Amino acid sequence: MKGWEFTATNVPLKVIEKPDPTATEGRVIIEVKAAGLCHSDVGALNDPKWMDIIEKKPIIMGHEVAGIIT
Repeated sequence: MKGWEFTATNVPLKVIEKPDPTATEGRVIIEVKAAGLCHSDVGALNDPKWMDIIEKKPIIMGHEVAGIIT
């Protein structure tokens, strides 16, 4: 799968490739058809004050998704 990786404020996002996820007990795989950036995503791109809410970095941007459970 491909995703836009965020590492730090004012650092350009880069497209990365990761292995496709696999379903585990009690979880499903979603084939994402669309993803959006919310206010916190956009804020973190250019305002370092947002960095405190992002616990683990790097992250893949776009946690608001729509898709099909496969």
